[in-house]
Amino acid sequence: MVLDSELVLFDLDDTLCDSRLAQTRRLQYAFALAVEAAGLDDAPDYDAMVRTARALAEPEADHFPDVFDQFGIAGDRPVSIAREWILANRLHGLEYFHDAIETLRAVREARAGRRIGIITNGPAWIQRPKVELLGVAAHVDFVIISGEFGTHKPDPSIFREGLRLGSAEAEQTVFIGDNPLADVAGAHATGMTSIWIEQSDIVWPETVPQPHHIAANLGEVRRLLGA
Repeated sequence: MVLDSELVLFDLDDTLCDSRLAQTRRLQYAFALAVEAAGLDDAPDYDAMVRTARALAEPEADHFPDVFDQFGIAGDRPVSIAREWILANRLHGLEYFHDAIETLRAVREARAGRRIGIITNGPAWIQRPKVELLGVAAHVDFVIISGEFGTHKPDPSIFREGLRLGSAEAEQTVFIGDNPLADVAGAHATGMTSIWIEQSDIVWPETVPQPHHIAANLGEVRRLLGA
């Protein structure tokens, strides 16, 4: 099956760029700095620390005292050093998935007149520098950042803004993302066709409708869009 869409909208984080891996690397480096500052002879399990940090569901650095306490890293200095580094290096290690640019280019070229846009959630002070670092604007027709627009996915208004900028109707539009609620439910609420980038560690919420299509990777997205 090939989806004959005039407008294709992508999520950014963990759809086109590997934000999760970049965050893991940032946290591991910050934790290593903390261990060094604490003078510990034996390093803790950094993967376990990252899992603990993510489970707390707090902004990076805010959870450091709780995480460090659980892993035997004592004192204010390790927290201060780790926090200072991670706040100064919020985009450290952030990269596109290896075929992201190929995907954007191929999807556009697969259909005459097809337009490409990005809708991403997050505060402007994080997402705008991210967009600039990755050079996203050179590969798409427009980028919508929730922190600049004023509402975030899954609110239908931000999807409708994508339709406006892309000069398309919902039934002519495909949305691709990794988040069941923000991306899939939001796209469905606006009448768009959804492609979910499957995440093996996500249990699909019972309250969220199933995606119209599932792709294991961007290569499968290209095939669905005839690219």
